[in-house]
Amino acid sequence: MKSTVGEPRSEPHRRSRAADRLWPGRIAQRSHGAPWRCVHSWWLGGLRRTLLGLDCTRKFCAKRDIMSALRAIQLMGAVAIGVLTGLACLNNLMDYNSNFALVQHVLSMDTTFPEGTLRWRAITSPTVHHAAYWLIIAIEGLAGVLCLAGAYKMLLARKAGTDIFNQSKNLALWGLGVALALYLIGFMVIGAEWFAMWQSQRWDGRQPAFRILMCIGIIILIVLQDDNKRVGQRD
Repeated sequence: MKSTVGEPRSEPHRRSRAADRLWPGRIAQRSHGAPWRCVHSWWLGGLRRTLLGLDCTRKFCAKRDIMSALRAIQLMGAVAIGVLTGLACLNNLMDYNSNFALVQHVLSMDTTFPEGTLRWRAITSPTVHHAAYWLIIAIEGLAGVLCLAGAYKMLLARKAGTDIFNQSKNLALWGLGVALALYLIGFMVIGAEWFAMWQSQRWDGRQPAFRILMCIGIIILIVLQDDNKRVGQRD
């Protein structure tokens, strides 16, 4: 007898197999007394691939112990603010004179309204200008380090319970608070209002500071949210 192993199947045979996959009744006709078993297996496989896909995903997540979406967003926000303030600190160190000019003109109030009655607040000492600029750089660096270190602690506690994960946020919240104080008090209160930075057409830094301030505020509100559901916990 000639062996047929390895020979390609004929076209009618392939069409018959395709029809069996589409119509379970054809399989039942050839199942020799077990039609319902074939139909049940066919439909059960389809349900597992479609209707039960969400449950399978939940089981997979529970098995892999993936962090929740809220914790991931909180972690991402802390990292983003840490990188932002860290890069601001690094840029000010590498390009010292660019932003130093902003501090110098704001403290000197030499571009505010000439007839204004607030110019008595001006500080013209170069030593104070450099000291204020270095203070800004130090606060930016401190905020960046605290946010990134806090994000690392949150990453380590991403699979822990609610109480432990909430405790891991403290360092990141300190960093966010330092950054918030810098842009709110330093730029908006002291710079914009006390030294009347809003009167200067060229050295008005309120808009960039306000954008960063809004980002920091939103991230703080997100980080303060409690994730009451432990990772992998079933309903």
